Amino acid sequence: PVFYDGKCYLTREPLPGTTGSGGSIWSSLLSQLQMVIPNKTFVLAPLAVGNTRIQDWVKSGGELHSRLLEHLQLVKSSHLKVSAIIWQQGEADAIAGTAAADYKRDLMTLRQIINAAGINAPVFIAKSTYCHGVSSPAIHRAIEAAIIIDRSLMAGADTDTLGKEFRYDDCHFSQLGAVQAAGLWSVRLANYWKNEARKVP
Repeated sequence: PVFYDGKCYLTREPLPGTTGSGGSIWSSLLSQLQMVIPNKTFVLAPLAVGNTRIQDWVKSGGELHSRLLEHLQLVKSSHLKVSAIIWQQGEADAIAGTAAADYKRDLMTLRQIINAAGINAPVFIAKSTYCHGVSSPAIHRAIEAAIIIDRSLMAGADTDTLGKEFRYDDCHFSQLGAVQAAGLWSVRLANYWKNEARKVP
Protein backbone atom coordinates (compact mmCIF):
# COMPACT_ATOMS: atom_id res chain seq x y z
CA PRO A 1 0.00 0.00 0.00
CA VAL A 2 0.86 3.68 -0.42
CA PHE A 3 0.17 6.44 2.11
CA TYR A 4 -0.36 9.97 0.83
CA ASP A 5 -2.32 13.01 1.96
CA GLY A 6 -3.67 11.18 5.00
CA LYS A 7 -5.04 8.20 3.06
CA CYS A 8 -3.88 4.75 1.97
CA TYR A 9 -4.02 3.66 -1.66
CA LEU A 10 -3.29 0.52 -3.63
CA THR A 11 0.13 0.54 -5.23
CA ARG A 12 -0.13 1.50 -8.89
CA GLU A 13 1.74 3.83 -11.20
CA PRO A 14 2.01 6.74 -11.21
CA LEU A 15 2.23 6.72 -7.44
CA PRO A 16 0.34 9.45 -5.58
CA GLY A 17 2.72 12.10 -4.32
CA THR A 18 5.03 11.79 -7.31
CA THR A 19 5.38 13.63 -10.59
CA GLY A 20 5.72 12.05 -14.00
CA SER A 21 3.56 9.55 -15.81
CA GLY A 22 5.91 6.59 -16.07
CA GLY A 23 7.04 3.91 -13.69
CA SER A 24 9.33 4.48 -10.74
CA ILE A 25 11.74 2.59 -8.52
CA TRP A 26 9.33 2.46 -5.62
CA SER A 27 6.63 0.04 -6.73
CA SER A 28 9.35 -2.45 -7.60
CA LEU A 29 11.04 -1.79 -4.26
CA LEU A 30 7.85 -2.70 -2.37
CA SER A 31 7.57 -5.95 -4.31
CA GLN A 32 11.20 -6.86 -3.77
CA LEU A 33 11.14 -6.08 -0.05
CA GLN A 34 8.03 -8.22 0.35
CA MET A 35 9.89 -11.14 -1.21
CA VAL A 36 13.01 -10.63 0.91
CA ILE A 37 11.08 -10.08 4.17
CA PRO A 38 7.73 -11.84 3.60
CA ASN A 39 6.52 -11.59 7.20
CA LYS A 40 6.45 -7.79 7.20
CA THR A 41 3.99 -5.38 5.61
CA PHE A 42 5.55 -2.35 3.95
CA VAL A 43 3.78 0.97 3.40
CA LEU A 44 5.34 3.58 1.14
CA ALA A 45 4.75 7.28 1.77
CA PRO A 46 6.17 8.91 -1.37
CA LEU A 47 6.88 12.56 -2.03
CA ALA A 48 8.86 13.11 -5.21
CA VAL A 49 9.17 15.96 -7.70
CA GLY A 50 11.43 15.63 -10.71
CA ASN A 51 14.22 18.04 -11.63
CA THR A 52 14.58 19.58 -8.16
CA ARG A 53 17.63 20.56 -6.14
CA ILE A 54 18.05 19.77 -2.46
CA GLN A 55 17.80 23.48 -1.65
CA ASP A 56 14.28 23.51 -3.09
CA TRP A 57 13.25 21.14 -0.28
CA VAL A 58 15.11 22.60 2.68
CA LYS A 59 14.94 26.36 2.08
CA SER A 60 12.29 27.85 4.35
CA GLY A 61 9.41 29.56 2.59
CA GLY A 62 9.62 27.62 -0.65
CA GLU A 63 6.72 25.62 -2.09
CA LEU A 64 8.48 22.27 -1.86
CA HIS A 65 9.67 23.02 1.67
CA SER A 66 6.07 23.62 2.68
CA ARG A 67 4.96 20.42 0.96
CA LEU A 68 7.67 18.48 2.78
CA LEU A 69 6.62 19.85 6.17
CA GLU A 70 2.97 19.02 5.51
CA HIS A 71 3.84 15.53 4.31
CA LEU A 72 5.96 14.80 7.37
CA GLN A 73 3.20 15.97 9.70
CA LEU A 74 0.63 13.76 7.96
CA VAL A 75 2.93 10.75 8.21
CA LYS A 76 3.58 11.48 11.88
CA SER A 77 -0.13 11.87 12.68
CA SER A 78 -0.96 8.61 10.87
CA HIS A 79 0.85 6.66 13.63
CA LEU A 80 2.52 4.51 10.99
CA LYS A 81 5.90 3.26 12.15
CA VAL A 82 8.56 4.96 10.03
CA SER A 83 11.38 2.45 9.60
CA ALA A 84 13.41 4.36 7.03
CA ILE A 85 13.46 7.55 5.01
CA ILE A 86 14.88 7.32 1.50
CA TRP A 87 16.53 10.36 -0.09
CA GLN A 88 16.94 9.69 -3.84
CA GLN A 89 17.99 12.98 -5.42
CA GLY A 90 21.00 14.67 -6.90
CA GLU A 91 20.91 14.87 -10.69
CA ALA A 92 19.70 18.48 -10.77
CA ASP A 93 22.39 19.48 -8.27
CA ALA A 94 25.02 17.67 -10.30
CA ILE A 95 23.98 19.55 -13.43
CA ALA A 96 23.95 22.84 -11.50
CA GLY A 97 27.41 22.16 -10.09
CA THR A 98 26.38 22.34 -6.43
CA ALA A 99 29.46 22.42 -4.21
CA ALA A 100 30.15 19.62 -1.73
CA ALA A 101 29.99 21.98 1.26
CA ASP A 102 26.60 23.33 0.21
CA TYR A 103 25.11 19.90 -0.40
CA LYS A 104 26.41 18.61 2.94
CA ARG A 105 24.94 21.63 4.74
CA ASP A 106 21.57 21.04 3.13
CA LEU A 107 21.62 17.35 4.05
CA MET A 108 22.16 18.32 7.67
CA THR A 109 19.28 20.78 7.40
CA LEU A 110 17.08 18.03 5.95
CA ARG A 111 17.84 15.86 8.97
CA GLN A 112 16.91 18.75 11.29
CA ILE A 113 13.59 19.25 9.46
CA ILE A 114 12.73 15.57 9.82
CA ASN A 115 13.69 15.59 13.50
CA ALA A 116 11.55 18.68 14.12
CA ALA A 117 8.57 16.78 12.69
CA GLY A 118 9.08 14.15 15.39
CA ILE A 119 10.39 11.46 13.04
CA ASN A 120 13.65 9.87 14.14
CA ALA A 121 14.02 7.12 11.56
CA PRO A 122 17.36 6.82 9.77
CA VAL A 123 17.71 8.69 6.49
CA PHE A 124 19.29 6.62 3.73
CA ILE A 125 20.94 8.84 1.12
CA ALA A 126 21.40 7.60 -2.43
CA LYS A 127 24.29 8.49 -4.64
CA SER A 128 22.02 9.55 -7.48
CA THR A 129 23.80 12.05 -9.70
CA TYR A 130 24.37 10.27 -13.03
CA CYS A 131 23.11 12.04 -16.14
CA HIS A 132 24.47 11.86 -19.69
CA GLY A 133 27.54 9.91 -18.71
CA VAL A 134 28.60 12.21 -15.87
CA SER A 135 28.31 11.81 -12.08
CA SER A 136 29.12 14.35 -9.36
CA PRO A 137 32.15 13.57 -7.18
CA ALA A 138 31.33 16.70 -5.14
CA ILE A 139 27.92 15.37 -4.11
CA HIS A 140 29.42 11.95 -3.40
CA ARG A 141 31.92 13.61 -1.05
CA ALA A 142 29.14 15.59 0.60
CA ILE A 143 27.16 12.44 1.32
CA GLU A 144 30.18 10.62 2.70
CA ALA A 145 31.04 13.57 4.95
CA ALA A 146 27.47 13.96 6.24
CA ILE A 147 27.27 10.26 7.13
CA ILE A 148 30.41 10.58 9.24
CA ILE A 149 29.05 13.61 11.11
CA ASP A 150 25.56 12.26 11.82
CA ARG A 151 25.08 8.52 12.35
CA SER A 152 21.35 8.79 11.67
CA LEU A 153 22.31 9.59 8.07
CA MET A 154 23.27 6.41 6.24
CA ALA A 155 24.59 5.32 2.90
CA GLY A 156 21.76 4.34 0.61
CA ALA A 157 21.82 2.75 -2.82
CA ASP A 158 24.57 3.87 -5.18
CA THR A 159 22.43 4.15 -8.31
CA ASP A 160 25.26 5.97 -10.08
CA THR A 161 26.66 2.47 -10.68
CA LEU A 162 23.82 1.95 -13.17
CA GLY A 163 25.07 3.35 -16.46
CA LYS A 164 23.44 4.28 -19.75
CA GLU A 165 22.30 0.72 -20.47
CA PHE A 166 19.80 1.20 -17.63
CA ARG A 167 18.62 4.67 -18.76
CA TYR A 168 16.21 5.34 -21.60
CA ASP A 169 17.78 8.75 -22.26
CA ASP A 170 21.16 8.22 -20.54
CA CYS A 171 19.75 10.00 -17.49
CA HIS A 172 16.36 8.68 -16.33
CA PHE A 173 15.86 5.02 -15.52
CA SER A 174 14.34 2.66 -18.05
CA GLN A 175 11.97 -0.03 -16.82
CA LEU A 176 14.93 -2.38 -16.39
CA GLY A 177 16.91 0.37 -14.66
CA ALA A 178 14.11 1.01 -12.18
CA VAL A 179 14.04 -2.68 -11.26
CA GLN A 180 17.82 -2.71 -10.86
CA ALA A 181 17.77 0.44 -8.72
CA ALA A 182 15.00 -1.04 -6.58
CA GLY A 183 17.16 -4.13 -6.13
CA LEU A 184 20.04 -2.03 -4.81
CA TRP A 185 17.67 -0.38 -2.32
CA SER A 186 16.09 -3.68 -1.31
CA VAL A 187 19.45 -5.21 -0.44
CA ARG A 188 20.56 -2.12 1.48
CA LEU A 189 17.39 -1.80 3.56
CA ALA A 190 16.93 -5.51 4.21
CA ASN A 191 20.52 -5.86 5.42
CA TYR A 192 20.08 -2.88 7.74
CA TRP A 193 16.85 -4.20 9.27
CA LYS A 194 18.30 -7.67 9.72
CA ASN A 195 21.36 -6.26 11.47
CA GLU A 196 19.15 -4.13 13.73
CA ALA A 197 17.03 -7.16 14.60
CA ARG A 198 20.15 -9.03 15.72
CA LYS A 199 20.92 -6.25 18.22
CA VAL A 200 17.65 -6.81 20.08
CA PRO A 201 18.28 -9.08 23.09
